[in-house]
Amino acid sequence: MWQKALLASIKVTKKILPKRKGKRGALILLRCGESTFNANQTFTGWADPDLTSEGIQECEHAARLLLAQGYSPDVVYTSRLKRAVRSAWTVLAEMDSQYLPVYKSYRLNERSYGALTGLSKKETAKELGADAVQAWRNSLKARPPPMKKTDPYYPGNDPRYIDVEDIPLTESLLDCQERTRPLWEYKIKKDIEHGESVLVIAHTNTLRGLIKQIDGINDDDIQDISMPNGVPFVYRFDEEMNPIKPGEDSLTQVLASGTFLEKPGLLKKALKRQEDWAKLVPGFDSSEVDTGAKRVTTLEESLLKLRNEQTVEAMVEESVASESDDDAEEFNGTDGNLKLMNEDKAMLSTGQGYERWEDDPCEFEEFEFFATSDGKQEPIPLTVVPLPDNTDSKNQEDAVVVLIRHGRTPHNNLGLFTGT
Repeated sequence: MWQKALLASIKVTKKILPKRKGKRGALILLRCGESTFNANQTFTGWADPDLTSEGIQECEHAARLLLAQGYSPDVVYTSRLKRAVRSAWTVLAEMDSQYLPVYKSYRLNERSYGALTGLSKKETAKELGADAVQAWRNSLKARPPPMKKTDPYYPGNDPRYIDVEDIPLTESLLDCQERTRPLWEYKIKKDIEHGESVLVIAHTNTLRGLIKQIDGINDDDIQDISMPNGVPFVYRFDEEMNPIKPGEDSLTQVLASGTFLEKPGLLKKALKRQEDWAKLVPGFDSSEVDTGAKRVTTLEESLLKLRNEQTVEAMVEESVASESDDDAEEFNGTDGNLKLMNEDKAMLSTGQGYERWEDDPCEFEEFEFFATSDGKQEPIPLTVVPLPDNTDSKNQEDAVVVLIRHGRTPHNNLGLFTGT
């Protein structure tokens, strides 16, 4: 009985007392990096191309801007499209914040271009007329021709949208912006009210939808809002969740209360200058950017170098101790043995000829034998349940749990204790 009375008193107290007002979190809006469809002027919409190398660099640059100006998001929202998801991965990796929760919502997907999806913008303009194409692209309420369910780009065949009841076959700009409203009202806004800084990585038209809701911009003026790649647009809010107007010297845009962390256009010029410079450099391999050249952090590189040097020193000391004094003097004084030492160092640096301690093929948590209290080692039996040879269709529909251990890290390769 007393529990019910306590709950009743809490409810009454909540109704009588005003809501507690505290510091609001920041909202960081970021357009995803350039995709391959962007690069070749293709209508994209809900199609799922990946980022280009420039798109990855744009996301890395955005992360550096956030770090440089002290922004640290608590939660991330993005669309279900690959270019946005990979943009989120890239930003969080650059900020060393991969642990943050990332929520993917179709409500942040780009506008559906219907039957235009996957078509060249230039070729479509030539065939159907530039005026018609511009009307579909820029008019607030005009919708392109709807996509057929037999179209290869039809999202209804994609398992990522299995929970979406009404998949749009075409959308106007207004349709797309209205699609974002529930996500703002019931999720993103609530997080900010609780003091969490939110990073939203999405697409031009869905970001416009959020800005439209926040600043109360009318239907006609919202088309004047632009979102460049790689430049975060940051909102601050007062206790009543009204956007705080930026200062006179802030980089903003008309009718919006957000602030750019860098002047729009600078990044695009820098990437173009880098591209021009790369063409003039003999032997430049642009594939390193596309595939992601293997990098080692300064700490790991130093540790690896130190380990190799210590191994060389230990080998030299062991060799000297095993020889007589005369042999030791001969070892230190002959060019042949010095040459051998140099070869040893070279072989160790390349990992050839000598074995150094490492945790492969097993790590501490994977040892099959552990020392007992009396110093003896006993095997720990493993229970392995084999999969059935024949699985009928009914069992295949049952829910399953798949456990996958993450890949090797540089610390694994160095034989370092990792933990948290």
